[in-house]
Amino acid sequence: MKNILVAVDFSKEATNAAHFAAELAKRLDAQLTLFFVFHVPVPISEVPYPIDFERLEQENKEILGAIALEIESEHHLTARQRSVPGFAVDEILDEVSGGKYDLVVMGMRGAGGKLSQLLGSTTVAVMRRSQVPVLAVPALAHFKAPEKIVLTCDFHEVNHPEVFSILTSLSKRFHASISLLNVFAPGEAPEKKKAIEGIKLERYLEGVDHRFYFEEEEQVEQGIDNYLNTHPSDLLVIIPHEHSLIDRLFFKTHTKKLMLHATIPVLTLPDKTKAPKLWMNEAGSGAQ
Repeated sequence: MKNILVAVDFSKEATNAAHFAAELAKRLDAQLTLFFVFHVPVPISEVPYPIDFERLEQENKEILGAIALEIESEHHLTARQRSVPGFAVDEILDEVSGGKYDLVVMGMRGAGGKLSQLLGSTTVAVMRRSQVPVLAVPALAHFKAPEKIVLTCDFHEVNHPEVFSILTSLSKRFHASISLLNVFAPGEAPEKKKAIEGIKLERYLEGVDHRFYFEEEEQVEQGIDNYLNTHPSDLLVIIPHEHSLIDRLFFKTHTKKLMLHATIPVLTLPDKTKAPKLWMNEAGSGAQ
């Protein structure tokens, strides 16, 4: 991985995510870019008033520069800076659409509670629409080289197996094990199609330490929570499909929402386009 974009909004949660991303970038020898989207006020009265755009832009650049200086001083790396006007989700997606970034890092709100409340609408929207992996960092999380990675798998067909390259890269770089977690409903009968997808997963993750785990639970989000309660983990990975697990976890109001452990980052791998080749070429040495 060569380029990491971290979205900041000057909140303490976003700044924490920037520190997390900086440490990850240093361990992976990647370039870090701090990206801020500032909103230009729109007059709501019939009487127009002048907006000093240049002053607004300069003020935001100065604040972003102060954060960059803090990041650079603490983590001993160089952080690029980008600030643009607009709406956060649209501008973040536009920035990464050119293919020059391998990962987007964003912060979570708060420290406990329902996942939908923690992530916030901007982070969820970027997770659902981004064509590159998105890492959401909890407010209480501090960087730790991952040792236990949990990949939720529903045995649906993966259109672009290249998405798994990020997992094999992280596993090899940090000597991390991967737990493939499947939550199945009570009485659910085995299906040939799912068995075939399980065999494919074995092939995709060949060469890295991995094993399957199964949780019997009516609600997927509860099954994930059950597993995390009994198996301390460092990273939760989700591959959104057409019937998105993100939607099930974040937006269905008639089910119990996943109660996120306050220090576990969540990584989404988009099965929408081919993963950056940079992931595929990573050999990686151990990092602690």
